[in-house]
Amino acid sequence: MKYLPDFGVDWELSIVQSNNVYLHEILQDKEVLPIRKSYASVRPLFFSYELGAKWCTLLDRLRISRTAESLNKEKSLSSLKKSHFDVFHPTYFNPYFLDKLAGKPFVLTVHDLIPERYPEFFHPNDIQIQGRKKLIDKASAIVTVSENTKRDLIELYHVPENLISVIYHGGPDLCPFTVRTDKEHPFFLFVGARGAYKRFDSFIQAFSVFSKKYPEVSVICTGKPFSNQELSLLDSLSITGKVQALRVTEKELTDLYQKALALVYPSEYEGFGMPILEAFANRCPVLTYPSSSLPEVGGVAAIYLEKDYRDFYDRLEQLYIMSDSDRDVITSQGAERLSLFSWRRAAELYADVYRSLV
Repeated sequence: MKYLPDFGVDWELSIVQSNNVYLHEILQDKEVLPIRKSYASVRPLFFSYELGAKWCTLLDRLRISRTAESLNKEKSLSSLKKSHFDVFHPTYFNPYFLDKLAGKPFVLTVHDLIPERYPEFFHPNDIQIQGRKKLIDKASAIVTVSENTKRDLIELYHVPENLISVIYHGGPDLCPFTVRTDKEHPFFLFVGARGAYKRFDSFIQAFSVFSKKYPEVSVICTGKPFSNQELSLLDSLSITGKVQALRVTEKELTDLYQKALALVYPSEYEGFGMPILEAFANRCPVLTYPSSSLPEVGGVAAIYLEKDYRDFYDRLEQLYIMSDSDRDVITSQGAERLSLFSWRRAAELYADVYRSLV
């Protein structure tokens, strides 16, 4: 939104509560409150997914317990009712707006089809799956953030190719070096969620073998604390003291990228893969998996695992013993690759999509 052209594209964001730091930055002159209560925080209090959903809906309708999602939807419906717009662009897959458009077009962004590719890890009534089924064939235009997601849309939903525009995300700016790789306390960095298709378990199993030869190396994970299942895995591999999970600020994450031996990102499927660009911005080598959108983002600047992960140990060792000159080469390639991903370019392409529908 910040980079949309000043001429010919005006936007209004229908939102009341959000914890998104970027929105608070963009909407400095508008009141956006922090989230006080969300659907996600209330629903786990109930015994089942269905019961939680029913109770949350009832409490909200009675105005007893308003969630941020409901307040934001209410604001959006109010804006739609005024009809002072040419194009509507929802940010998720709730079909609440379909009968409020009065014939006007809407643009749908599809980041990935992970629930469709990995249904065993999602609830059958997941809003992404159910919502996409209702919205995809009604959208006036669809934006995907990678060619891989475009292929998935064509394969799984039979969307005509001419309705899909691929618009890559922009990346962060290249960061100045404030710290260098920590050679006294070397570590690999793992960023974000760790479950299922993220293949954290494959990494940890490879690291446990690697650690026997290189006991001075550790792993730092950013995100949620370890689950009991993860703690059991670490204990069974005798590496509990060498792997830690941290909640970090943006500045602390930048420092970790710059100090790390490499970002290890072995996910089997991603709609885009923003951590790769974050690593590139901080001159951090990237070890990732050669599937889904990840080669589109990493290009020649990333190091890739074999598809069966059998070379995981070798790749970790390669990164650990890499010379400073080789590291400089690969991180320079990452910085060059980063320059291809521009938020300004993304905004221009979004503007073209909007104009095409008016």
